[in-house]
Amino acid sequence: MIHRHVKICGIKTLDTLEAAIRAGASSVGLNFYPRSPRSIPIALGSVLAGKVCGRIEVVALLVDPDDDLVSAITETFRPDLFQLHGR
Repeated sequence: MIHRHVKICGIKTLDTLEAAIRAGASSVGLNFYPRSPRSIPIALGSVLAGKVCGRIEVVALLVDPDDDLVSAITETFRPDLFQLHGR
């Protein structure tokens, strides 16, 4: 049996989140890179992560984050994973 892990990234709305879960995604990516059109505020990330309720994994996507951003996300909600890009 082949195990597939499917992450749908760039989730910005509750409707999209629910669609990803219904479609069988293993995880959803919440983008916190301000220059991305898929970026969301930390408060919205917290709301979306709260709606997951452990059904799938939540991944926080960050690009060249400083310690304050990582701390703010961790203190506001606890993603299952961090996906780091950049230098």
